[in-house]
Amino acid sequence: MQKMISEPLWSSWISTLERAYSIGQIIRIEPLAKGTSSDAKLVVASDGKYVLRKLKNELQGETEYKLANRLQSYNITPPILLAAEDVCIKLDETYYNLQPYMDSIAREEIDYFELGQTVGQMHLVMQHEDNIPEQPDRFDLDLTWNRVQKRYRDEEAEWLCELQAPVTQAISYQHEKNGMIHADLGMWNVIYTHSGCRIIDFGEARYGNIHFDLAALLDSSVKWTGEQEDRIRSLHSFIEGYMLYGKVDADLLLENIHLWIMRGVVVIIDRYGLEQRTHQYCSRSMQKLTHMKEIVERLYLSR
Repeated sequence: MQKMISEPLWSSWISTLERAYSIGQIIRIEPLAKGTSSDAKLVVASDGKYVLRKLKNELQGETEYKLANRLQSYNITPPILLAAEDVCIKLDETYYNLQPYMDSIAREEIDYFELGQTVGQMHLVMQHEDNIPEQPDRFDLDLTWNRVQKRYRDEEAEWLCELQAPVTQAISYQHEKNGMIHADLGMWNVIYTHSGCRIIDFGEARYGNIHFDLAALLDSSVKWTGEQEDRIRSLHSFIEGYMLYGKVDADLLLENIHLWIMRGVVVIIDRYGLEQRTHQYCSRSMQKLTHMKEIVERLYLSR
C-alpha cells in the first residue's frame, strides 16, 4: 500500500503515530480546515480515518481526554484515543491528540430542540465529572480590552471610544461558575451525522457559567436577519430542548449574550487592528446584540 504525504514535514510523523496508536498502516496525512481555535489534520490509515488535532499544551490534552472519555458514552462527542497509554502525543515539540473521524451530513434546517437537548445533556454530564484540570480563559475580556486600549490609546477612532461603555459593562458581570463549559460552542464546533448531532473540539473547555455556551450557540446558529417570529420559535425550541436537562435563566442568558458578543468584538480588534472591515464587523455585532436581546426579552415576556 503506497503512502502519500502532502507535506514533507509530516513524513517523520508516520512511524511515531503507527507505534503509538493501533490504527494500522498510515496511507496519507492531509490538512483539514482550521477552526476558530484549532488546527487539525486528517489521517487516513488502513483501519479507518482519524483527526489529528494540534493542542496548546499537555494540560489541554488531559482536559479534553477526560471530557471526551465521559461524553462519548452518551454519543455527544467522539472518543480520544490513547497514545501508548498517554492522552496525547508529541510531534516536533508540539502536542496532538487523535480522534476517529466522523463523516458529517448537510442539513438545510437546524433542529433547535435536538440542539438544545444535546447541549443540555452535555452540561449535565460535565457537571458530574470531577478532577478536570483548570484551563485559563485565553480570551479573557478584561485582559484583551486592556491590551487594545494600551495599543490604541493615541488613536482618535470614535467608534472605538463608543465601545468603552458596553465592554466595561460586560467585564463587570460576576457570573457564578456553575460547571464545566465548552467555552467555544459556536456552530463551527457542531456537526451532524446520520446518528445525530455531535459536539467537537473541547480545546477551550474550562469552568464557567453554562449560559456562556448557550449565548455562543444562539449567536452562531439563529438567523438574526430573518423574520422575528421565526427567531422566537427557534429560540423557544432550543430552550425547551435544553430544559430537559437543565435550567435557563433569562437574565443570565442576556448578560452572557452581551459578554460573548463583546468578547468577539474586542478579540477581532486585537487581532486585526483598526481597519475598515473591523469597524464594519463591530457595527454588525452591536446590531446583532440589540436584536438578540429583543428576541430573548420577547420570548420570556410571553412565557
